[in-house]
Amino acid sequence: DPGAASFRRFVVVSSADARLKAPPTARALPPPHQSNTKVARALHEQTLAAQTIREELEKLSSIQNELAQHIERLEDEQELSQAQKEATRYERMSAYDGWIPASEVEHLEAFLQATRIDFAVNLQDPAPEDDPPTLVEYRRATRPMSAIFDVLGVLPGYRERDVSGPFLVALPVFAAMLIADGGYGLAFLLAGALGYRLISRRMGDATAQLLVIIGACSVVWGFAIASFFGVGPGELKASGSGLWEKVGAILTSLRLVGGDLNQHDVVSQIMRISFVIGAVHMSLAELWRARLFFPDTEALTHVGWAVFLWGMLLTVQTLVLEDPAHPAMLPLLATGGITVVLFTHPHKNPVLRVLLGLAAFPLAALGTLSDTISYVRLMAVGLASTILAATFNELAAHAAESATWLAGGLILLVGHGLNIGLAVIALFAHGVRLNMLEFSGHLGMSWSGYPYAPLAPRRHAQR
Repeated sequence: DPGAASFRRFVVVSSADARLKAPPTARALPPPHQSNTKVARALHEQTLAAQTIREELEKLSSIQNELAQHIERLEDEQELSQAQKEATRYERMSAYDGWIPASEVEHLEAFLQATRIDFAVNLQDPAPEDDPPTLVEYRRATRPMSAIFDVLGVLPGYRERDVSGPFLVALPVFAAMLIADGGYGLAFLLAGALGYRLISRRMGDATAQLLVIIGACSVVWGFAIASFFGVGPGELKASGSGLWEKVGAILTSLRLVGGDLNQHDVVSQIMRISFVIGAVHMSLAELWRARLFFPDTEALTHVGWAVFLWGMLLTVQTLVLEDPAHPAMLPLLATGGITVVLFTHPHKNPVLRVLLGLAAFPLAALGTLSDTISYVRLMAVGLASTILAATFNELAAHAAESATWLAGGLILLVGHGLNIGLAVIALFAHGVRLNMLEFSGHLGMSWSGYPYAPLAPRRHAQR
């Protein structure tokens, strides 16, 4: 640090009868209580003790997996023992208690009748304090989303809704904007279509179907922004080839986003689309939640939040995109905010109701601002993907000019392959996140479910 004071070590040696005056800032140090030999011996003993502890820790870490498996077996045995304990047995009668899907009740009764056993079945709906397992029966149209849920290992709680339908609509759109390239989308589409049987055999039909859907949406978005493998109409028109100039003109005519705007305005337009998608996404979740509570007055709370979200969208456009304040911004914020304050904490005392609503409102309102802005990741990650693709194209062109076409082709293959890999990571890191956190948060989902796996070991039940 240039501003720090400079220090020097000094030693004063004098005879016993000499009288020396120490500097005012000097501090006398007491002599050590132990000799140098004893201190060295103690240090050696502590070093040996630390080495022994490290060796013990290494031995324990080697059996960590074995210990975890042993704990898992004990938990399975505990659950089985609990099931046996709950079963009541008499000399000629047995009773069992457990969960069964409502759709399987008829099959259970038919099975018991076929065994010619006298039986009685007592069916009861789960009590509010019960925590039944979750068995999601996907509709054929929404089954592709099971691939994502299986990879993440998440399930909605028993009393929560199946969101595979909304997810299947939103996720391919998010993926297309994150990939931001029609050429990459075509690669996903062809991989899913041509390798359907192989992917289905190894990863399931749902994975292959989802790959095709995401690829098709990405191709459509690629035409909308006129970008294929990092090449747009500008690069095609500048190529000097009449054929490529015609292709560039066609892409320009098909482009829905950007038009003849400059790069900055195109980015702003895609950012605007991202914010609008976020408002639609989250407000639909709030309205769905309101429908679940209807006719309870709590439904009005979530209608208020849906209205407030659109006011927040206009606020974000003013703050981030520097748009002029929209006339509807303040009325939407005020209407939604007042509704939320009045109905969040229903109470007989109107003053207490308002005070409780006001206390909870500011933090929740800031949360909606943060959630709305978080959708900007659709633009940011997509823009990064486009820039990387164009950069790899430039590197490949320079390599082809200065070296050989083989070097340029290798750069294209590795570069675009890396970019596609990053797009897959972005799909989970951002596309899935917007569904699992922002949308699910406004829907009130906790993802606390555990799978229905009767008489199965714990490790199989968690698959």
